[in-house]
Amino acid sequence: MPARTDIARLRANLWGEIDSAALYLAIAAHERDARLAEVHRQLAAVEERDADLWREELGSIDPDDLGGSPWVAAPGLRARRRWG
Repeated sequence: MPARTDIARLRANLWGEIDSAALYLAIAAHERDARLAEVHRQLAAVEERDADLWREELGSIDPDDLGGSPWVAAPGLRARRRWG
């Protein structure tokens, strides 16, 4: 289990990856070019794999103790305006 001082950093890294994956999937869903949509889906998969690494680093910490929800992502304001 990571030291308490590392938990906030690890959690921020995890949620950053989750948010990025959600953003790439949202972009892919609205992309008209099938090739670009696939690129964005692949980028989302990379972000999910990175999130898995942070989950491993967090070890035995209960996900409910990490704060937030794994099903809610917070893409940036610019992305929200563009892809709504």
